[in-house]
Amino acid sequence: MAVLKTTLVALFASRALAVPIDEQKEASQNGLLQLPFFPMAAEIGNTGSPKTKRQVMEDLDKFEYKGRHGRTVALGTVIEIGTPPQKVVVEPDTASVKLWVPGLPDGEKPHAEDVTYYDTKRSSSVLDLKRSTEQPYVSQRYHLDMFADNVSVGGLSLKNMTFGVGNMSHPRTASGRLVGTMGLNTLSEDSADTSVMKNLKARNLIKTETFSMALRKKDRGSLTLGGYDTSKFSGPLEKLPVAAPTAGKSRHYVVSLKSLTVSPPDELGADKPLFGADGLVRVDKLTVGIDSGSEGLIVSKRLYEVLRARLGGRWTEGELLQVKCDIIKTTTLDLALTDKTTISIPLHDFLYATHGDECELFIGKNAGIPLPGDLWIGPHFLRRAYTVFSAEENSIYVARGADCGSTLAPINGPIKDVVGKCERQEPDLDSDNIKSPVFKPLSQEEIEKIIAQNIKPKL
Repeated sequence: MAVLKTTLVALFASRALAVPIDEQKEASQNGLLQLPFFPMAAEIGNTGSPKTKRQVMEDLDKFEYKGRHGRTVALGTVIEIGTPPQKVVVEPDTASVKLWVPGLPDGEKPHAEDVTYYDTKRSSSVLDLKRSTEQPYVSQRYHLDMFADNVSVGGLSLKNMTFGVGNMSHPRTASGRLVGTMGLNTLSEDSADTSVMKNLKARNLIKTETFSMALRKKDRGSLTLGGYDTSKFSGPLEKLPVAAPTAGKSRHYVVSLKSLTVSPPDELGADKPLFGADGLVRVDKLTVGIDSGSEGLIVSKRLYEVLRARLGGRWTEGELLQVKCDIIKTTTLDLALTDKTTISIPLHDFLYATHGDECELFIGKNAGIPLPGDLWIGPHFLRRAYTVFSAEENSIYVARGADCGSTLAPINGPIKDVVGKCERQEPDLDSDNIKSPVFKPLSQEEIEKIIAQNIKPKL
């Protein structure tokens, strides 16, 4: 049977795969390990064949995301599995726990350049654990057969580690792409044997389960396990406690958000946030979830119509936001996390497709998906911020993203009074053909008509 109609265009470029092994070993002796990020782009296959191609995008700071409606871009890193080692691309995912990789589909012959699959038949050290499970995602699921084999992360060996192998031919597998995940969420004790972070710490290869992410320009995207890099941000790292989960829900990196502002403001909302306790639309408990595997920005039902109207846009058939192109290079979404730290994300970052003078953005409405945050965002946030995820402190730390070199620091205890080495850096945008933004100011009456009943505008 045809496995999937959507195939992954992953990247395998030796220059981008790893920090030199000697540097990795030196870092690991200090209790941390740094791995590179690179973007992975996907495209629709015409034949249904799972055979993949490889492609590198030139700049991590200027790439477009596309998802279930067509191509997609995710963030990848490379691990090695088996004997002899097979290089496999995985997506580091702050919203999941397990390590799993796609197995070679039935009838597909291995190719030397394929780095998205793991072939159990090629490994002499693999152990079939004779059990299976399913890995659900928001709109996808994978049937996983459980195995144990030797796994290498950044040159550090995890022998006989348990992980899932996706059965891509199984009728219960319903997926839109062929790439596995390296789960980084250790907020709970679930699936400790399949967690890379917990395995690294248990074997004393890192000293803490805390990790940090920086997405910057070409060859400078990095995942630092067990530490942080003070040359990848400006200002202080500010601590934000993780919100308590709702009953029956798993724990995620969801934190409180003081406000969301659209800049520049319209006439009615001058100098006022759009959402927040003191916003044009009063929201006392505004939250944002940081999920490195999220393809775009998902906005909760109680907020998305206000945001659409504020930007003068409309929803497409695929439930993405479409706006006039002349606003996207001069307009930002400003996420105020604290009084000191605001992360500004240009609308241009969310560009999905252009249709004449209109631009479709990867900003979607959440009409029923059980996401635990009012806003749910991933790489679009991470490329403009520097974020440290600490399950041990039940918190994340956030600062404004920047890039002025590399200064790694291991984490041996609570993070206190850490300030970035960089000067403040504004987003680097293409300035060609920028026009003044055109907004239709919203009246108070219009706002009252479109907001959810459980939100009351501040008069």
